[in-house]
Amino acid sequence: MIYGKPTGESARLGLVIGKKYAPRAVTRNLVKRLARDQFRLRRAEFAGYDLLLRQHTRFDKKALPSAASAPLAAMCAAEIRELLDRAVREIARRASKPASE
Repeated sequence: MIYGKPTGESARLGLVIGKKYAPRAVTRNLVKRLARDQFRLRRAEFAGYDLLLRQHTRFDKKALPSAASAPLAAMCAAEIRELLDRAVREIARRASKPASE
């Protein structure tokens, strides 16, 4: 889940990755590292907004036994990219709305 709030300042990213959804510290750190990297690459698209990325889905330990596996990293990176794409679309939609609404 991603939330955005216009601030008029430079873009900032907040991350909430709880133990409930990613019990291993290695997994939480991987998600944070991937999110920061994707945000850094696309920071200009979020100028004037603060974003909060919050994990709402558990990682299945049985399907992804290694916390630092390549499939887990690929899955996380793809989902983070999709969330950031959604945020960009929402920002564009808000910017195109007339001010009177």
